[in-house]
Amino acid sequence: MEYTELADYPLTTGHVTEWIPVVVDPDTGWRVDHRPPSHNQADHVRRAALHSSAVVRPGEWIGGVWQIAENLDPDVLRRALNRWFARHEAFRSLISRTDDGTLVRTTTPPESIDFTAQPVGELHTSLRVYQHLKNYFDATITPSRWPHCVLATVDDPGRPGFTVVFGADHSVMDAYTQVLAISELTSLYRAELAGRPAELPPSGSFLDFCSLERERFEHIDFEHPAVRTWLDYLAADDGDSPRFGLPLTEHPDRPNLRVFQSSLSLQLLDAERTAAFDAACKAAGGKAGNGVVGAFARAEAALTGREHVRFVMPMHTRSEERWATSAGWFVGLMPVDVALPATSALSELLGSVADALRRHRDVVPIPYPHLSSIIENRTGRGLPAPRYVLSYVDVRYVPGADAWAEQNAAVLRSECTAGDELYIWISRSHTGLFFSARFPSNPVASANVFRLIAALREKLAEVIDDTSDVAAALSGHAV
Repeated sequence: MEYTELADYPLTTGHVTEWIPVVVDPDTGWRVDHRPPSHNQADHVRRAALHSSAVVRPGEWIGGVWQIAENLDPDVLRRALNRWFARHEAFRSLISRTDDGTLVRTTTPPESIDFTAQPVGELHTSLRVYQHLKNYFDATITPSRWPHCVLATVDDPGRPGFTVVFGADHSVMDAYTQVLAISELTSLYRAELAGRPAELPPSGSFLDFCSLERERFEHIDFEHPAVRTWLDYLAADDGDSPRFGLPLTEHPDRPNLRVFQSSLSLQLLDAERTAAFDAACKAAGGKAGNGVVGAFARAEAALTGREHVRFVMPMHTRSEERWATSAGWFVGLMPVDVALPATSALSELLGSVADALRRHRDVVPIPYPHLSSIIENRTGRGLPAPRYVLSYVDVRYVPGADAWAEQNAAVLRSECTAGDELYIWISRSHTGLFFSARFPSNPVASANVFRLIAALREKLAEVIDDTSDVAAALSGHAV
């Protein structure tokens, strides 16, 4: 499963149709909803307002693309999409910003939603399909205008099946929602096609989560331990967010200059090599996820000479079973400082990573924008935006994950503008270990990111090719 930009996905050609949700009666459909936005949502909407008149605007939509093997029946797809929106209240909610800056949420009930099909026509090249879909998503999706989740289909009657592409604003969708949507919409379509109910588990409302999150953390003040955790962590970088250890800009005197970011996605290990890496980590008394983070830390250290590798890691906040299949933005941030052990033993590295990922886990549920506001109110300066971010996810257990290769499924992110940011996503699926990144679009950053990838592959290979570890692991552990 790759996390990539739409430009890098091999789109099919054919008849393109836009699928747009509409409120049947706008005068009565929208209702004021007193459940507040989450702190992440509120911060996201306010930041988007700051960039609304900018010539170069930051991209924020994320989405997915995959193929459904059955032929396209527009009426069936329309019913499936209606059921999908009925299932997830986040898609039927809008946060508006009034003239005085107040944020107001409105929602609309499931029965008020319907989808309209807007035929685009037959597009004969992948480039034209890409250009149309990119322009469609870029022009339509914002956090403060509904709909903030839209879809398109690409259907070639000469070939079986059809392609589904969707995009949504980050305020109503996180990475887990992206991958979950693939199986949900496929299941809903097939159920409607067969005239039977879709067998999907219950899904709680993200709006309820937002209210509970506000209630849980509203009492936090400057004396809360989470405030001290972040301030102490950032103090090592003079109050700024940690950065990648190699240069990412041609203009070091202007690190905050916003430029378009380059994007890449590639496979680090195939399924067999990933299984061998997993087995070696288990044999050393640890987990593959910690092994990947450890290999990453050793890769950067090999390039920079650092003894500590520091970055921010996003973690999910789906703390209860009712949120397990909810569409929404369930993400918190964790400061990570991996101390590289002096020994080369894998067990020592796994232990160091486990300690680093356990040390500050308690701050993850507390929204970063909320802590930033508390600190700004006291000191006049809030928390800095993360500049160096590493995410690791194992998506093998997401419903439908075993079919992604056959469906040619991928999750998408839009183009982005930023300063000297490096965001890295490493994911494990049934087909192997994948690396995706965005970074400043310049030769310096490109060269150094590729140096990091080469070093990471080397460190992963060192674990796998230690024949004594792997032989013992494969003989004693299931992979």
